[in-house]
Amino acid sequence: MKTKILILILFVFVLTGCATFRRNQSASSNTNMLQTKVANLEEQAAARDQDIEELRSDVDRLNDRLDSQETRSDSSLSRRSQEAVLDRPSYAGSSDSGNGEDQIIRVPVSPERVQKALKSAGYYNGKIDGKIGQQTKAAIRDFQSNHDLKADGVIGKATWAALKTYVE
Repeated sequence: MKTKILILILFVFVLTGCATFRRNQSASSNTNMLQTKVANLEEQAAARDQDIEELRSDVDRLNDRLDSQETRSDSSLSRRSQEAVLDRPSYAGSSDSGNGEDQIIRVPVSPERVQKALKSAGYYNGKIDGKIGQQTKAAIRDFQSNHDLKADGVIGKATWAALKTYVE
């Protein structure tokens, strides 16, 4: 009887050991599989990093080309015509006071064209006289507000980009 119990205990230990061995083997297999997946993900991340660097390089190269083209086109204008463009009241800003302090229009466009665009868009119903008065300023702010732009009443690049589609 003691022998049977001893054999039974020994048999239980052998089976327990085998199950533990199998669990360890299974855990080892899972670990190897996870390490392989991590290695694959690291390779993919490295490839994407390289793609991003190539895209940045392309963007830098395109910006350089654009800058050089702008420089060429700027240099093709005579100094006198550049000064005339920069001194224009409509570029520096127009206001009722006429002193340019408000700088309402900050892009190269005339007040008349702004008023025409606002009128065409349905925001201005006053006279197109080239004067940026209170009615024009209110129309600019309303347009900006309704087009998810900063409603500051200033015609900048973003506002003009949205507004000019109404006169072109």
